[in-house]
Amino acid sequence: MEQTDKRDEDSIDFSELAKKGKDFFKSLGNKAKKTEESESKESDNYSLEFKKVSTYCKKNSSWLIPLVLIIIAISFSTYFRAMPATLPITDGWAENNVNNFYRNQIADDINQQYPNLPELNRNALIDKELAKVLSENADLVKSQNEQLSQQMKGQFQDENGHTYLLAIDPYLWYSQTRNVVKHGHLGDQKIEGESYFSLRDGRLPKKSSTQLHPYLSAYLYKFLSLFSKDMTIMRALFWMPLILIGLALIPVFFIGRRIGGNIGGFFAALFLGINGSLLGRTPAGFSDTDPYSIVLPLFVAWLFLESYTAKTQKSRILLSTGAGFFVGLYAFAWTGWSPVFLFVIAALLASIIISVLKAWTQERSFKKVEWQSLNKKIKQKSLLLLAFFISSGVFVSLFKGFSSFQVGFMRPIQFITLKEVGIKSIWPNVLTTVAEFNTASFSNVISQIGSNIFFWLGLMGLVVMTLRKKLNGMNWAYLGLAGIYYLIIVSSAEKLNDPIIFLGLVAIPPIVGIIKIIFLKEKRDPTFLIFLALWLLATAYAFSKGMRFAILLIPPFSIALGASLGYIFNQVSKSMSKVIKLNKNISKLLMFVIIALLFLTPLSTADRIALNEVPSMNDGWYNTLTKIKNDATDSIITSWWDFGHWFVAISERRVTFDGGDQGERIHWVGRTLRTSDETEAVGILRMLNCVQEKAPHVLEKFTGDDLEAVNILYDVFQTDSRKEATATYKKAGLTNEQIVTMLDQTHCKDLLPNYYITSGDMVGKAGVWGHFGSWDFTKATMFQSTKNLGTEQAINLLTSNFGMTREEAMKTHVEIQTNKGDQWIAPWPGYYTQPRQCQKVESDFILCVGSLQQGNFGIKVNLNTFDAVIDGQNELVPNSIIYPTKDGVVTKKLEGKKAGFSIVLIPNGENYNFFVADPLQAGSMFTRLFYLQGHGLSCFSKFDDVQASGVGKIITWKVDYSCQQNNNIFFS
Repeated sequence: MEQTDKRDEDSIDFSELAKKGKDFFKSLGNKAKKTEESESKESDNYSLEFKKVSTYCKKNSSWLIPLVLIIIAISFSTYFRAMPATLPITDGWAENNVNNFYRNQIADDINQQYPNLPELNRNALIDKELAKVLSENADLVKSQNEQLSQQMKGQFQDENGHTYLLAIDPYLWYSQTRNVVKHGHLGDQKIEGESYFSLRDGRLPKKSSTQLHPYLSAYLYKFLSLFSKDMTIMRALFWMPLILIGLALIPVFFIGRRIGGNIGGFFAALFLGINGSLLGRTPAGFSDTDPYSIVLPLFVAWLFLESYTAKTQKSRILLSTGAGFFVGLYAFAWTGWSPVFLFVIAALLASIIISVLKAWTQERSFKKVEWQSLNKKIKQKSLLLLAFFISSGVFVSLFKGFSSFQVGFMRPIQFITLKEVGIKSIWPNVLTTVAEFNTASFSNVISQIGSNIFFWLGLMGLVVMTLRKKLNGMNWAYLGLAGIYYLIIVSSAEKLNDPIIFLGLVAIPPIVGIIKIIFLKEKRDPTFLIFLALWLLATAYAFSKGMRFAILLIPPFSIALGASLGYIFNQVSKSMSKVIKLNKNISKLLMFVIIALLFLTPLSTADRIALNEVPSMNDGWYNTLTKIKNDATDSIITSWWDFGHWFVAISERRVTFDGGDQGERIHWVGRTLRTSDETEAVGILRMLNCVQEKAPHVLEKFTGDDLEAVNILYDVFQTDSRKEATATYKKAGLTNEQIVTMLDQTHCKDLLPNYYITSGDMVGKAGVWGHFGSWDFTKATMFQSTKNLGTEQAINLLTSNFGMTREEAMKTHVEIQTNKGDQWIAPWPGYYTQPRQCQKVESDFILCVGSLQQGNFGIKVNLNTFDAVIDGQNELVPNSIIYPTKDGVVTKKLEGKKAGFSIVLIPNGENYNFFVADPLQAGSMFTRLFYLQGHGLSCFSKFDDVQASGVGKIITWKVDYSCQQNNNIFFS
């Protein structure tokens, strides 16, 4: 029994196991069936939800499609404009540096091992070894790249790791925004209820002109501060361009949509968002007023278009008034606001005239015209015109004053004479040398747009706006001829450099289209076309007057391009579906893809431009200006004007002049840099310290002659004391009372600490500040007096007023009539080479070898006599040689046939470095301060000397008006 029981325990009941297995698989089957049913039910739910979404999208496609397209365009714009915030370019810099480090190490090793290896084989071996090293040490190299990239970024970022503002002018808006936040207005003090900024004009507080940008930036800062405790004014200002251009894409989309459908609107917005010339002026960090010249005219244009096409009179007046409001905002933002206002006025007036002409052409007699219908049209357009004109006047007057509204009508004429010299004054005009105002040919206009094909498509937009949706034979012919015509114009742009001729030729097809609408009884209304054509052609002309106006062309061009591409999309996609029997949606998708492919090149250009955006401000400049700020509570900084806004914003100290107000100081500061006379330089700086540029005009009231006033001041600059200056003024015939007045102008007793900055960037600008510093007021007076006179009148004036013979006067008159004022009045002296080392060829001789445009040269210098000859041409010598001695700096004029340049020697141990410069520049104060480090000067004390990325040296000097310094740099 026990054995039986044991067997029963050990045995397996297979029947029971089989039953359990059967139950298990049955349960699995049931679960699978339930899962399948559940999934089917869930799939039905998903399908139902998708149908709901699809139905909702179809019902709301009228606003959903535009919203999606606008978001896409804004996304592209935002992506590219935000890139400077992280400075991705430093990753490439770091990678190149690290790779070059390893490459140089490998090259040294290979050169030692295989000194006789051919260069081609050596380079191949180096490349192979470099690839091996980079591969085997990938993690280390990656870490080194990241570390070096971060170090490079740090040079262009503040202590919080935020990228500096990209350019110079944004720092003006930064300092004014800071004032708004601190003081509630653009200045830092109020005088008789008016806002003044005490730092921008030396000792003279500068009245702050009302500007939209700083106020808007201050409000943005306050808003963002609600969400971020770490928000700074500079950071808020950094993002302003990105936000403003994003807003600009909204009106340009809707204008393009009304003309060319959703596709036209999308591509108009996309082009505006990624255009290279606009992107280069409006990335994040380039926080200037440029975006307002884009976004505000577009809102004016959009509201004008909507008001013109509105169905009710009330809507028309409200929208037109809204357009007038944005005109007022535009005036608040930029002085060049009036063109878009004038274009609307001109378009509406033209529309009224066209209505009358169309009515006449239909009946060929005014007697048969349906005056009731015509009067209704004229009344509607007149009310629109009146509402826009009055609202613009009200809002411009409200934001900027009624005088600004009045001046707006004269702006186009003032713009044409923007850069004239020697006509209104004997003083130079800084705009002749501002890079932004350099003129451009129309081939440059096309390159700013992107390419010939884009420019052609944009011009065709002016043509298609005159066509019906359904083309007849005449319109097909007109379209084809216009296309061929514009192809010829675009390909000939380089030869048609006269802006009037070029623009006149461009205007012909739309004019023909307007005439066609009038006389062929077509229903198309050309009013907005007239507005757009005026806007496009006028901004293209503005570009020809200055590179900075390039971006003004982009908004009207984007609209014209959108009109063209929208028209092409609609016409070609319809033709594809009809001719080759393609599905309607497929043909549209295919056409969209083809058009989108055209934008690959602009997208690539945008990526390149955004990647290369790096701040011109860096730690070197920032630390220099911070040191000045900490050295004295009140002081004046003098340097060339380019970086003046930085000086004000970072050092928070007074500045002699800046990028917004150069005035006549371009001569005075240029002279302190260009003169070789330290006493004269300090005399000018003393005058600027006292009263800026007022002194010559105060003296002119006493003498009655501006030229005489300048000449007297140059005599006064040679005097150190008030006593000596008194004698000079008395000799010039001034009364005692006048002398007392002038002493306060040129020898005031309460001089402020004066910092004088010389920096590496000024070497390349030497021709400019040297030009203004060399300004010949006698020649300027001759030019101003005789430029508009006939030959006999000019000769008589020159002989009687300037003591010339008739022959000299005739020669001078011919020169004045055949030259531009700034070219004839003063030269452009600059530096021709960078310093490089000379070679010792004998015990007492050095050979200085260099290169000029004319070719290579060698100058042999005798170190005992400091005579110099051009090696191999014994009769040819430099004009002069400048070299330091224990007693100072000597300028030795050489005898012989002059080469037209001078050389400067810089002691370098037992040898010398040298460079070549214009004779006027070689012994200048800039040369002595920057290159010779102040050697031999007694009125300048070195305050700071740093090396800055992209600039080189920045040397800051304190001006010692008592001239007690002993700068012995090379022979101490």
